[in-house]
Amino acid sequence: FYKKKNYLNLSNYKSYFQEFKKSGVIETELSLRKFNSNLDKIKNNSYVAPSYQLNWNTINISLISVFLRFNPLLNKAKIYKMIKKFPFFVAPKVSYDSFAVDLSGYMVIPKVYLDDFYRFIEKLEDFGYIIRHDCLTINANRHFVNLNYLKEYSKIHRILNLDHRQYDRRNEIEFKIDLGTYCNNELSLLDFLVLDRIRFYSVSGLGFERKSDTLNEIKSDLLNGIITERAHIKNLRNNLKLFRGSIELTTEFMNFLKINQKFGFFYIKEMLDTSLA
Repeated sequence: FYKKKNYLNLSNYKSYFQEFKKSGVIETELSLRKFNSNLDKIKNNSYVAPSYQLNWNTINISLISVFLRFNPLLNKAKIYKMIKKFPFFVAPKVSYDSFAVDLSGYMVIPKVYLDDFYRFIEKLEDFGYIIRHDCLTINANRHFVNLNYLKEYSKIHRILNLDHRQYDRRNEIEFKIDLGTYCNNELSLLDFLVLDRIRFYSVSGLGFERKSDTLNEIKSDLLNGIITERAHIKNLRNNLKLFRGSIELTTEFMNFLKINQKFGFFYIKEMLDTSLA
């Protein structure tokens, strides 16, 4: 089935099953009725759909693997507060090594913020908040699936024997993507919402039997996105009115940005959020 690149609907699987079994491409005692029954279970309880891997660099976004070790003297409540406010952070994992708190995860960050992010990490280390950090740019992704684990004989073995007579190397499936160079593609709101549902690696994309459900979800995302963006625009206009109405306020704010410019975007944003809350 993996060799077939195009499927229009689930019935294609049934016709291919008959074709492969008749031609001897696959050897199985599974009947068509049992195959259809299993396929219906998959359809009712999961998705049958293509797998998607998003290349972040094509939309000018960096993917960074991050590891931070916080100072053991810091209060854990403050550490968790800092983690919660960490921008662009995905799949955070907190662990404990001795007395220190370790944080690992991924930064999915627009390239325009990279310098500010690295500066922010350096300041955290200079101020003694973290005692170690590792930030690694991910240039390629590789995924590996071994379908031999799905065979009946493998259910009684935790580790597969590669020399077993039923082990088939053709069931080892590997996918690799080279993220390549950055591109500056401008996304529409709809483009962003579709890609946002894919993120790292997704098999819950546009399935065969659930297209209407998926389209309704994207429609809901789009309407919510429009409402949110309108609220942001309205809020921005109100703030700009304040600056247009006061030269002193504008001058004071520009001086504030100039004084704190060395700390970068993230530090200034957190400072303003804390001060204006």
